[in-house]
Amino acid sequence: MNYKHMIDNFAYFAIIYRQIFSGYDASQLNLPINKTQEKVLTFIKHNPDKNMSEISKISGLEKGSFTTLIDNLIGMGLVTRKRSETDRRVNYLSLTEEGSSLVDRIIQSLDEYLDQKFSVLSSSEKIEFEAALDEAVRILNKVESKDKMTRKIVCAEES
Repeated sequence: MNYKHMIDNFAYFAIIYRQIFSGYDASQLNLPINKTQEKVLTFIKHNPDKNMSEISKISGLEKGSFTTLIDNLIGMGLVTRKRSETDRRVNYLSLTEEGSSLVDRIIQSLDEYLDQKFSVLSSSEKIEFEAALDEAVRILNKVESKDKMTRKIVCAEES
C-alpha cells in the first residue's frame, strides 16, 4: 500500500486542528492558569486511570517540565498526586474539587465555541463528523495497541 495519501491527510488534519482551535480564546474565563496548564488539567480529568508518566507523554511535555508544571498545579490547589500502592515509582494525578470545577468551565466554553464554529453544518453532518472522528480514534488506538505503546491518542477538546 502506498501511504502518501494517508500522510497528506495526517498533515492536513494537523492544519485543520490548528485552524479550528486558533479562534478559541479562554481568556474571557479569567482563568488563573496558562494554556499548557489548561490542557494538562483537561487530560487529567479525561484520563483518570493514567499515571503521571502517561499523562506527561500525552501532553508532549518532557518529564522535568511536566513535574514542575504539576508541582505548580498542586501548589494552586488544582491537582493532587498519590503514589501507587503497588509500585512506589508510579504516581497518579487527580483533580481537586476546584480543579474539576475549572475544567468544567473550560469544557463548557469549548462546547459553546465549537457549537458556533460548526453552526454551518446540519445536525446529520455533525453526527457524521463525530462518528468519523470516533472511528479514526478507534483505528489509531488499535494501531498503537498493536505496537505495544502505552500512550493513547487523546484530544482535550473532544469533550
